[in-house]
Amino acid sequence: MRKLITQLLGVLIFAAGNLQAQNAPLTLEAVLSHIRQNHPLVKAAEAGIRAAEAEKMGLMVRFPSLPEADASMMRVGRSQLYNLTVGAMQTFELRNQAISRTEAGEANVALAKQQMQLVLQERLSEARRAFVHAVYTQEKYVLLQLLAREAAQLSEVIQQRHKAGHSTGFDATLAALEANRTTIAVQQGQLQADQARQALTRLTYLEINPQQVFSLPSFPDTLLTEAHLIQKAWQNRAELMVLAQERNVLSAKRLLADKNQTPNLQAGAFVAIDNTYLDRTIPVVGLRFVMPLPIRKPGWYNLGTAELLRLDSELIANQFTYEAKKEQIRLEVIAAAAQLTLASRTYRLSQAMQELLAETTTQIAQLYHEKRLDVTQYLAHQTRLASVRLERLEWAYQVMLAYTEANIACGLPD
Repeated sequence: MRKLITQLLGVLIFAAGNLQAQNAPLTLEAVLSHIRQNHPLVKAAEAGIRAAEAEKMGLMVRFPSLPEADASMMRVGRSQLYNLTVGAMQTFELRNQAISRTEAGEANVALAKQQMQLVLQERLSEARRAFVHAVYTQEKYVLLQLLAREAAQLSEVIQQRHKAGHSTGFDATLAALEANRTTIAVQQGQLQADQARQALTRLTYLEINPQQVFSLPSFPDTLLTEAHLIQKAWQNRAELMVLAQERNVLSAKRLLADKNQTPNLQAGAFVAIDNTYLDRTIPVVGLRFVMPLPIRKPGWYNLGTAELLRLDSELIANQFTYEAKKEQIRLEVIAAAAQLTLASRTYRLSQAMQELLAETTTQIAQLYHEKRLDVTQYLAHQTRLASVRLERLEWAYQVMLAYTEANIACGLPD
């Protein structure tokens, strides 16, 4: 695999040496780092984490409500008889719901963090695809320029031979058409390269210089087996992690809802001063307890049964969704691995053609220097060589794209 990647990178950097010498290349790692630090959607997800942490702080209270105080005074007519009462009440939870609320808050924070990882993973996936496409269009544009220059040189030589009576007008016309075709191809290549840069800018919010050169991304030297890739994907894909954490949130909410079925107890004390009894002032101290009756008769009182049923249903739905997503990821990995194997095999097959072409190039150059081959034949061969390089660039791009998709299918491990 290392040899294959070395050959692939050799094809892609064939024509970009001068440009990279003039401009510092933009690497995939730099683009991904920019997304992690500056992408607006990632920043929004980070704010969601802070919001969940703030909500958790509000759920960590020991008492769900503030103490209640009351005071009353009664006076009998215009007499001096009165009753003054001052009291206070506090609501107590009998099943220690504070711990369950804290656990639910922590589960929400963990969910917000996993959701941020999902947002980040999606943005990085888009950037990887766009970057690979930008590299391809950049190298294609350079090769198209080379092909156009050689086609123009060949057309010029054939035109001169035609004027000298050594070539037919038909050959001159065909050469001129090919030169015009390659010129149009260069313009289309430039348009595609510009569009790829603009797409990368839109996805990453990174300002890219129109003359910026992209550095080729690195690839692994070995390819794991399909079973290992699937296990890797199940461990790294944020969609599964989000669904698993959503299940934890639902479980925490269900436990809290079950505890809330037990009515809370209100307890307090009061002090009263009363002189209505035998015209004497009497202090009275007492305790007060208030608790709803736990009547469990369906259709009469709401004790949270409906909430429990809803949460149970959502837990079941979450489990089915999790298993479906897991199977979908498995199929995505299998498809990505198959595409990578096919693309790599195609590129290896093209290597034999490249070697034959290289041998032919050496022979043609030797024949040309020995004056046994005229310039027309030499330029025609050079044009064909550039065309083959363009075809191999397309195959190399397919390998790059297949590696990228396999990497994405496995959860973008860094």
